[in-house]
Amino acid sequence: MKAKKLAAVIFVPFAFSLTACRSGTVQRLTDGSDKMDLQPSVSPDARQIVFCRFKVLTLLDLPGGRTRELKVEGLSNFSSPVWSPDGKKLAFSANHATRYHEGPTGIHIIILDLDSNKWECVTPDANFNTAPCWSPDGEKIAFTKAVRNGNKICIYDLAAKKTRELVVGSARSASWSPDGKTIAFVAGAPSRDIYLIDADGSDQRLLVGNDETDDEEPTWTPDGKFVVFTRQIRITEAPESRDLWAVRVADKTEFQLTRCPKGFWAMAPSCTPDGKAIVFALRRRDHAVLRMMSVNWENPIPQDVR
Repeated sequence: MKAKKLAAVIFVPFAFSLTACRSGTVQRLTDGSDKMDLQPSVSPDARQIVFCRFKVLTLLDLPGGRTRELKVEGLSNFSSPVWSPDGKKLAFSANHATRYHEGPTGIHIIILDLDSNKWECVTPDANFNTAPCWSPDGEKIAFTKAVRNGNKICIYDLAAKKTRELVVGSARSASWSPDGKTIAFVAGAPSRDIYLIDADGSDQRLLVGNDETDDEEPTWTPDGKFVVFTRQIRITEAPESRDLWAVRVADKTEFQLTRCPKGFWAMAPSCTPDGKAIVFALRRRDHAVLRMMSVNWENPIPQDVR
């Protein structure tokens, strides 16, 4: 499908590089009380960050700090954009007007080719699909499919053009390990915990979680040694903040990475390709901005963010 060209560049008054973030620092990537910047994903070459600004696909160029809107004809309400391993495509969720079946058009997993600006819907037979994640070889996409009384994690094979369910029971928010052998995901009730499962659907096991917290949005570090996630006091306890945490996969040791003050929520972590920093959204009740935090993985310690 044809689409419009990129919109005019909008300049942002920050200059930075993903490789220049010093150890133990938190850096501003976007700012402003009138922004709603969410769900960042760092490109494989570390030269761009794709994110959603008010549900619009937006690119942040590095190190200059310029943002530009991606106008894609026929799509709206974008969420959860992620780069393909080769950096040539994006996968994300969006609405489109094409009807494949009776009823609402729904939210679908879309693959956008950045060179041609053409897109493909890979979930024509389902109404609500979110949170895509590429396999490291770029041949599959894991995503969350809404079903009655819960969610399912599904795997779409790009070559075979077929979808299979991965996890028995309600689960969501899949994240593929760098070696392609394991997938982290969220499941559990009433608390939400992080589990691991082999990519073939076998050997499901708990990675981290407890009855007092909700753990969400797992993502792997590039070396596969840690899973970064968000943690808050259980929703039923009216949490006042949300922080980034990490768990070392080998021994399940947990590390708090941020200390958010009351009324701040750290969300949607994405590791830089060298693994030295985490890009994330920092949300308040009325707006959200992007931040980058360096991490010393030999001795992770919590850092104050706002």
